[in-house]
Amino acid sequence: MESKKNRNSSPTESGVSDSLFITGVFVLIILLWIGTSFSFKNNDQRFSKAPSVPPYGNFSSVNTISETPSAAAISNNVSPWKGKITISQGNAQYEFQPSKEYITIQNSVYGESLDSAAISGWVLENGRGQKSYQVGGNVVSGRSSRVKIPLVGKFYTTSPLFVEPIVLRPGEMLIVTTGYPPAGIVRTSGFKTNKCMGYLEDEFDTFFSPQMIRLCPSARSYSFTMRSDRDCYNFLNNMSQCHAPEFKDVREQDGSFEIGAPDRVLGLSNECKLFIRQNLNYNSCILNHSADADFYQREWRVFLNQPFELWENEREQITLYDNLGRTVDQIKY
Repeated sequence: MESKKNRNSSPTESGVSDSLFITGVFVLIILLWIGTSFSFKNNDQRFSKAPSVPPYGNFSSVNTISETPSAAAISNNVSPWKGKITISQGNAQYEFQPSKEYITIQNSVYGESLDSAAISGWVLENGRGQKSYQVGGNVVSGRSSRVKIPLVGKFYTTSPLFVEPIVLRPGEMLIVTTGYPPAGIVRTSGFKTNKCMGYLEDEFDTFFSPQMIRLCPSARSYSFTMRSDRDCYNFLNNMSQCHAPEFKDVREQDGSFEIGAPDRVLGLSNECKLFIRQNLNYNSCILNHSADADFYQREWRVFLNQPFELWENEREQITLYDNLGRTVDQIKY
């Protein structure tokens, strides 16, 4: 009987053991699931974090600088372009009209600079944040203005098809005008100057600040001038460089009427007039000479299109930052 009792109790003990085993497995599965979930959560946080974006745009892919900036330069927030790209005050110290006020930025040809710099996206900052101002009897701290150097069309047109970064090659200069282009010129963010630019000032009877260097091909440089008739030759030979004649309808003293007299000069042949129309103006110059090796000059122009003066006449500090916010150059006056 006793042995039978013992045999009857073993199923109960076995059941308890089985329950403990199942419970242990279940707890282990829960622990593994929690650990895995925690791991995935960490991974999700790591991969969902947005990558940092440079604060002033990133055109580093088109910068052709060769050396890697040193750790000291990075820690001091100094750009590897320091000493190579420099700023100058232009006429900022005495000019108050935004459309005429300008500073310059230059890629130095001296020292070790043999690199071209794509400077669209770089930032200029004035020094108003370093000064205090009296407002209504109270003294308040100023706030610096910051402007970004824009993308531009390569050459001036009334409607540029595309824009691109300004790339300053060694020896090239950027003239940064605070305001808008001069009267008559279509509003633009900027361009690289070319040897036809002088026609713009003549055609629109206006002047850039500073004025364009007049390098247009002269009328005398065309083969047509040498083989033209005497009246046409005298007219072309006496023309000033980058002058685009105006065609006016003129009534002569005897009552006769001439249509389209260049600069009101009468008696020129139709052949002469056609040559003038097709060659001696900005658009014709672009069409005829844009493929010339010396078409582009070593100068860029940018218009920040600001309505107010950006640089003060005294106690001013002008700072240039690269596309990563590092100091390239700074001047004070």
